[in-house]
Amino acid sequence: MASKKRKYDAEYIKYSFVAIEKNGVEVPQCVVCLDTLSNDALRPTRLQRHLHHHHPELSKKPVEYFCAKRDSLSQMRLDKNCKYNQETAKAVKASYEIAMLIAKNKKPHTIGETLVKPCIVNAVKILLGDDMAKQFKNISLSDSTVKRRIDELADDIQQQVLEKVVNYVKSSALNSRLFAVLCESLNTDHMALLYHTEVRWNVLLWKLAWLDATIKQYVALRTLNTYRTTFY
Repeated sequence: MASKKRKYDAEYIKYSFVAIEKNGVEVPQCVVCLDTLSNDALRPTRLQRHLHHHHPELSKKPVEYFCAKRDSLSQMRLDKNCKYNQETAKAVKASYEIAMLIAKNKKPHTIGETLVKPCIVNAVKILLGDDMAKQFKNISLSDSTVKRRIDELADDIQQQVLEKVVNYVKSSALNSRLFAVLCESLNTDHMALLYHTEVRWNVLLWKLAWLDATIKQYVALRTLNTYRTTFY
């Protein structure tokens, strides 16, 4: 059963949040840092926590302050040259790239906001001036944002790998038959994998987890070189 979707309340602007649509779902967006949260965060306690944690200096600002921020944000979104949207997209892309590097180097999430971003802003300020440095301040690198970026990247990589595994086993009739024979010889509960479809994706994930050892053995039997060529 699908979880109930939360609705935005106009009162939430006092916590610095407006509502935007993302993938057909209403989600809150901070008018200060432009971070977006999940639909489940559409509740006063979650929004207030973001304001107090990420923008403590603004926590006592009157609601008129955030309304002005909201109106300014709306005007920028209406820019006919789409400059705002382009700059925001670049800032988001930069945020993902930095999050990937943080994850690869096994550094704590907080390093993005406490070290990486200040270094970037200060370096740009020295080399290119204050105006250019302001643009780099739009890159969201708070610890929660970096964690969310890393989680999203990990999920995407996992899905790509799983699809490659299934497509490899199903790439030919011979592969499918050999895999079925191997499953039968190992007395596994499943003899075949489904192609990836939206409806069957959960079933496919469950079968892949169940057949993990069998798939590894099958790939090994089909030679290590084939495995490397296919997956790397």
